[in-house]
Amino acid sequence: ESEDSQYYVGSRFEHGSMIGDVVYGHKTVYGREMWRTPHDASWPESGVGLASEFGCGDDGPTCAGKGDITNGVLGYESAKNGEPFLKIGVGALIKGSCPDCLTDPTDDYKFNSPYKFYRQPKWSTLPSPSPNEVSYLHEESLGDLGYRIQKTIRLEGNIMTVRTILSNSGKKQFSTPWYSHHFFTGDNDPVGPGYGIDLGLSEYGVRASAPLFDQPGIGLGWAEDLNTYANVTMARDGSISMRMSKTIPEGVRLKAEFLDEQTITLTDGSFTLHAPNGLSVEERIPEL
Repeated sequence: ESEDSQYYVGSRFEHGSMIGDVVYGHKTVYGREMWRTPHDASWPESGVGLASEFGCGDDGPTCAGKGDITNGVLGYESAKNGEPFLKIGVGALIKGSCPDCLTDPTDDYKFNSPYKFYRQPKWSTLPSPSPNEVSYLHEESLGDLGYRIQKTIRLEGNIMTVRTILSNSGKKQFSTPWYSHHFFTGDNDPVGPGYGIDLGLSEYGVRASAPLFDQPGIGLGWAEDLNTYANVTMARDGSISMRMSKTIPEGVRLKAEFLDEQTITLTDGSFTLHAPNGLSVEERIPEL
């Protein structure tokens, strides 16, 4: 398949996670009209729907403060500029080939800057037992390093099940985070009053009546204060909800991190998204 016919050929998100244009009834749950338009298939952020990433969504070859947990990359630190390394779910990339790499002397991995491919990744479709299910496979290796991803997507009524199995096919052990972005478009209604989210986490041991969260984007200059646009509340059991109180203007970005090293936080990984038109999406991770 040529790059021209692929929706995403970037170097950040797992290529097999581009599950978008999801419509329920006549309402678009995950569409392409509200995020990074016009679309550029090679730009790292140009994902759709359930776009996911192996990594912690930050710069550096490992996740800061997490020991040797990799930021979704294998062989980055041992590679020299111009040599290949692996990005899990993406493929083999060339170290030092991203635009930000040329201006930063730290030699850090740049998660959101486009890297050139050392070789084009390959995904193969596997036999499926049902017309409501599709499975595919992706493998990549480099010396003693390697990984294998098998992904299955199944639709039953209004339930979509996405199962991803990551296996180590190399000789060296690794551990990496994973997350799904959930580019929820709410049938293309502008983000504002009526939108909300209920988080399946509880901050036990927190005496304050309001939840604790960090907003790293404010200090870096690219995000505004979440409290200007939303009400964030904590119930008696410590569970957290957020409801938008003001329409977010075009160009305004918000980011909040509710997990804190100093806070005892329990989570089952679930959440529910709400749109003003009555559309809602609930996600659960059975393994948690």
